[in-house]
Amino acid sequence: MIIVGAILMAVSVVLFVLFATQLMSAIPSEDDVVTVSGPTEVQITGEEMKVIYASDVSVGCDVTGPTADVPDVTLRISMNWGRNGENYTGIGKVGGDGQPDGTYTVECDGDGVVIAPPISLSGITTSVLSAVVGGFAGLIGLVLLIVGLVLRAGQKKRVAA
Repeated sequence: MIIVGAILMAVSVVLFVLFATQLMSAIPSEDDVVTVSGPTEVQITGEEMKVIYASDVSVGCDVTGPTADVPDVTLRISMNWGRNGENYTGIGKVGGDGQPDGTYTVECDGDGVVIAPPISLSGITTSVLSAVVGGFAGLIGLVLLIVGLVLRAGQKKRVAA
């Protein structure tokens, strides 16, 4: 019982580390964030998608694509995240499935707009599941460890008597 408890506690530590790394990879890093200031160019390749995030959702943006066709900028899922103490909401997208590769130009009528990769919903889901499973494994491991140590101490007292 002591060994099983110790193993479960070790597994919970591994799951916590997995939780932290998955959560950090799900959120766009500062290197991937482009601040929109005037006409801002964004390079898209391989049906990659980038999201236009704004701290004020009333800001409007115009997007022109690499071809004469009007690009599809509709973001079909809600994306929100915090950066430098400010909350950002996804108001549109650049590129994505069925959109041509090339340079897109984004111009907005307000401040507080950035372009970044989408938030990884699968990464967030994995990290939350890792945290929940890790928490339960750690709790069960701790209980087994304590019960095992108490039983072991009781056996030593009986042998000594």
